[in-house]
Amino acid sequence: MDIGALFFGIGAGLVLYVYTAICLMFIAQKTGTKYPWLAWIPIANVFLMAMIARKPWWWALIILLAYAIAAGSMKSGFAWFGYLLIIVVLVFLILIWISICQARNRPGWWVILGFIPIVNMVFIGILAFA
Repeated sequence: MDIGALFFGIGAGLVLYVYTAICLMFIAQKTGTKYPWLAWIPIANVFLMAMIARKPWWWALIILLAYAIAAGSMKSGFAWFGYLLIIVVLVFLILIWISICQARNRPGWWVILGFIPIVNMVFIGILAFA
């Protein structure tokens, strides 16, 4: 593996993480959500998204547990169960992002933009800064 490609991948991932954390923090601030700094902490940022969406804390817990169990089942030969749990995670995340859009006075169908590469970064930026 080329060391330059490795450093580029790490750098690009870091830039995307920082951008996403900044956007999530601004969305939390603009919606009056407590603890916007949680956007910077992995795992805690999922709970922040649930708080912004005005969903109960256990929604975030379901997302995290389903994701962790799915990752484990993929390695243990129960891939079908892992795929099922990934669908559960996606459904909960889509519902949360629809509520986040609505909290920022944007239509819920904008969540579709989150599935388009590069457009998804513009989408979250508009929610944060517009």
